[in-house]
Amino acid sequence: MPRNIQKFVDIIFSECQSIEERCDGYKKKLFNIVIEISALEREHAVQGTNIQQKINNICGVTGDFIIKNRK
Repeated sequence: MPRNIQKFVDIIFSECQSIEERCDGYKKKLFNIVIEISALEREHAVQGTNIQQKINNICGVTGDFIIKNRK
């Protein structure tokens, strides 16, 4: 993995770890979602794809996860 991408991932991971755990697995889920959306944004910049629906779907699934797993 290129150094700048690794640094980005390290920063995102660190920030996600500092967030309050709202439900079991929340921090891990949040980290994965941010990385997934970042990858979509990169793909969008290269290919010019429409990512709005993909991001909406990710947010919807995440909301369902939080509701289902809330403490």
